[in-house]
Amino acid sequence: MSLSFIVLLVIIGFYIYKTLSDKNLDLVCILCIITFPLFCFLIIKYIMMILNKAPGLIFDNTGIINDNGVVKAGHILWENIIQINISWDNIPGVFIPSTNVIALPTRKCYIMIIINNPDEYIKRQKSIYSRIIAKKNYKICKTPICIQTDTLKCNITELKNIIQEQMEKWMK
Repeated sequence: MSLSFIVLLVIIGFYIYKTLSDKNLDLVCILCIITFPLFCFLIIKYIMMILNKAPGLIFDNTGIINDNGVVKAGHILWENIIQINISWDNIPGVFIPSTNVIALPTRKCYIMIIINNPDEYIKRQKSIYSRIIAKKNYKICKTPICIQTDTLKCNITELKNIIQEQMEKWMK
């Protein structure tokens, strides 16, 4: 989850409100009752994620402990890691003419850790939502472990180098 996702939800909400408010006030009220708590929940989760001082990634002799994002892979053993990739996801800007709202384009970075036993990491997920996200990650990225780097407080290139150094140490 990211701030751009929350902003996109707000834009969609404004669009729905603008298009339906003249036609069906009951439907607009129902949608507001459903979406407002969801929006509040997402904002609170995002603020908690930003204020969280705990490390998102911890490296040790046995592997990486991932406690970052929606899909927390937990302890990823070095012996399970096949490859580490960095992917940039470009999200285009959005303009909705009827509301005159503009969402700026964003560029997100993901570190994808390709593992030899993805089903085990998918089964580890505690919530149904996290399991669904892990399965989607696996389907799209060929791994359930996609670490969104915007919540980590470090340089992406430096992070990938640290991961590769640690992996090489383990392989020796």
